Amino acid sequence: KDRLAGGLYLTPPTETEAQLYPSNEFLLSELAKDSGRSGVIMFSPAMGPERVEEYVRSGQVAGIKPFCTYGTYQPDYEAPLSAFLPEWAWRIADHYKILILIHPMKYKALNDPDNYGEIASMCARYPDARVMLDHGGRGFNMFNTIKGLKHLKGLDNIYVDTSCICESNVSLEVIDALGLEKIVFGLDYPLALVRGKAVTV
Repeated sequence: KDRLAGGLYLTPPTETEAQLYPSNEFLLSELAKDSGRSGVIMFSPAMGPERVEEYVRSGQVAGIKPFCTYGTYQPDYEAPLSAFLPEWAWRIADHYKILILIHPMKYKALNDPDNYGEIASMCARYPDARVMLDHGGRGFNMFNTIKGLKHLKGLDNIYVDTSCICESNVSLEVIDALGLEKIVFGLDYPLALVRGKAVTV
C-alpha cells in the first residue's frame, strides 16, 4: 500500500449504451479526488468523436475503451474491431497520445486474421496512439495469443496487460514477442473474483 503510486482506473462495461454516460461521470468524479489517478473512459461509436474528445480534455483521462456490445454487429462476440472501434477513435488517440484499451472478439481472439491485421494496420497508421491489448489480447486460450502476437512484432505502440491472464506462457510470449517493457500489470479486480480462472482447453 505504501509503495502504490497512482493507478489506471476504469469502470466495467455497462449493460446499455445509455449507462455509459453516468458511468463515465462517476469515474471522472473519483479521479478528481487524487491527482495521481488516471482513467480510461468507455465509449460507443454512437457517442461520436466530439463527446469522446470532451472526456479526454477533462484532464485525467489517459485512454479510451470500446466494447463489442456497443456496436450493431450480431452476434457481438464475433464482431470485427471496426464494428465497435471506428477510425475517428484512432485519430483521437493518436492526436492526444493516449491509449486505446482493446478487447478483441471473435472465436480466435488475437489469432483471428481480421483482428491482428487491423491492429497492425492501424498501429502503423496512427503511431502516437498507444494500444493496450486487454487480457493479453483476450488471451484466455494461450495458443491463440501466442500465435497472434507473432503478427504484431516490431510495433512500438502496442502493449499488453496481464489482467485475468491465468497461464504464464502468455506473459512469457509477450516478453519474447514484444519486449519486457510492453507488458503491463493489471488485476481486473473485482471482476476476476467473479469470473474465476481461465484455462486453455
